[in-house]
Amino acid sequence: MSIETLYSITKAIYFLLVLQTAGGWLYYHLFASQLHNSEEGLKQALIKLSYISFFYALVFQWFDAVKFMGSYDAIADLALQKMILQSSLGLSKTMTLLGLAFIMSSIKIKQQAKTITATIGIVLIALSFTYTGHTSDHTERVFLAPALFSHIMIIFFWFGSLLPLILSLRLEEKATLHRLITSYSRIASWLVPVIFISGIYLALTIMDGFAFTDHIYGNILLFKAVIFGVLMLLATINKWRLGPALESNARDASLKLQRSILLEFVLIVLMIIATAILTSNFSPN
Repeated sequence: MSIETLYSITKAIYFLLVLQTAGGWLYYHLFASQLHNSEEGLKQALIKLSYISFFYALVFQWFDAVKFMGSYDAIADLALQKMILQSSLGLSKTMTLLGLAFIMSSIKIKQQAKTITATIGIVLIALSFTYTGHTSDHTERVFLAPALFSHIMIIFFWFGSLLPLILSLRLEEKATLHRLITSYSRIASWLVPVIFISGIYLALTIMDGFAFTDHIYGNILLFKAVIFGVLMLLATINKWRLGPALESNARDASLKLQRSILLEFVLIVLMIIATAILTSNFSPN
């Protein structure tokens, strides 16, 4: 296996762990007051995931040197590691680790401070994405950074909520589920247009006039756009068909909604993998 392939795989895992951790805790702090049967199990799972994400991010930080040098010997090159740590990429990784540390520290403090501390951690992780990738050195960075930040925060909410929602569908009572789904849908309905607009703006600005079909970077962006279209279709079905069916106690409604949400999760995983490949191996120029 080539170093480029291995780096893309490890970066995809890094993205998945960080997004699920930040998004999972965002979901927890938004909806924990509405949960009963699933609250404790979700909290314990997120605690374990937080520690896994922190230690993986710590190890992955050393692997950037391997990508730059094209050799595993670079892991022990302290001068190179120091140079990367002092770069914008190093700043990004440090902010992610700091954000995860805030999230982990929030676990053992009082409720009000717990939410504030976790929120600081989530925001730090979202900000870390603005210091790396193709938006970090773009001439339009002053506009791209806020767009990317809002894009990442919504991904946190969307991606991070899916597995907790499945857990809630399996464990919560019907009355609890009705309140939960209503609250979740109310927030999601406002965020979907924002993620669509920010995504289009980021793609068009980064491509800077290149024809999408004539450039591998553009082709991968188009692949992500197709998946996003399917996700919009699933979200519409969930909101207007499966959600109401669940409320009316229709047969197998919960199981069908769980399957639809799981499919959403798999599709977003594919988008995250595509993003890891995109940012590791290709340039819009």
